[in-house]
Amino acid sequence: MLKGKHATCPFQELKLKETTQMVSKAMEEIESQRLKKPNLVWLELDGCTGNTISLLDGQNPDFQYLMTQMTNFIYSNSLIASEGAEAMDQLFDMLGENTYLPWKELFP
Repeated sequence: MLKGKHATCPFQELKLKETTQMVSKAMEEIESQRLKKPNLVWLELDGCTGNTISLLDGQNPDFQYLMTQMTNFIYSNSLIASEGAEAMDQLFDMLGENTYLPWKELFP
């Protein structure tokens, strides 16, 4: 499908629309306190930090909104100041109920 000078993919447009609807619903649920903000542990396990860069470059919601309004962003091995045993202790102390650990397959 062509729009102007740029080709668009109907599948990509549908995915974007569905994602936008899901994010809007989650935002509404959290703002109305019908949904508890989940704890988020972001582990960069890939070495190139591309997933973290994608996370930081995110839009709708942007990184700041996602981390402060939609989740309790509690750990990232790429974004925290601690390292070594201190970082591992921090990670294990934070794991528990209502904690999400996204992995690469969720964020291609």
